[in-house]
Amino acid sequence: MSNELAKQEGGPLVVPEFLKGVSGSEGLEKVRKEDLILPRLGVCQSLSPQRQKNKPNYINGLEEGMIFNNVTEEILTKSFDDKVAFIPLVYTPSRILYKDRKEGGGILCRSFNAIDGGTIAPLCEQCTNSKFHDTTPPTCTYFMNVVCLLLPSKQLAILSFKSKELTITARPWITRMKSRNKPAYAQEYEMSVITASSEKGDFFARKIVFKGFVQNEELYNFAKSEYENIRGIKVVAHDEDEAEAGQETDQDIPF
Repeated sequence: MSNELAKQEGGPLVVPEFLKGVSGSEGLEKVRKEDLILPRLGVCQSLSPQRQKNKPNYINGLEEGMIFNNVTEEILTKSFDDKVAFIPLVYTPSRILYKDRKEGGGILCRSFNAIDGGTIAPLCEQCTNSKFHDTTPPTCTYFMNVVCLLLPSKQLAILSFKSKELTITARPWITRMKSRNKPAYAQEYEMSVITASSEKGDFFARKIVFKGFVQNEELYNFAKSEYENIRGIKVVAHDEDEAEAGQETDQDIPF
């Protein structure tokens, strides 16, 4: 049986009838918050490992342009008309310097706040890896990350943006969100996928649309409490999970 677990194509794990009324976490009592990771919502590109059958994180049924959850392996959109509703909770930037794959891949340096905490320079802005050299882009990857509350499930997930998506999606969205002068968790959005182009070719990017302020007070209070719980979280960025495992990452995607 694939991955030793039966799965619905492009969906969550199949729950047998006799387990549908069973809940609990027996055997996992010693799991700590720091032992867990937040799901990341990614967009499948042509080179995404999740669509390659020979990769351990392959997701059955995932095609280019679909939004997926890398932990639950759920496919959230199957067409450009599909949308994912969510409430943003907290924004946090980060940086990662990847080791050349020819030298074994992985991560050389990272900062969870894009300011400090790395191993190469005291401050990111002082590091040569974070700067342009003539027309050569920085070797360190800058991420804009937003921890979100998915609707209607109320599950936590991370949206991470880098490279071309910073200017296409992330910066305009963050700017408009901040200009509304209301907490991030008071605002509701919908995310879909669009086709974009760069000098290296076409790729899929996310489009984020403001749907209005949260109208339900109970939902607003829940989002606020989740914000308080995770506001100091260290975010694992966009493709760090694959890089840690030595897998090919969407660093190869043309943007």
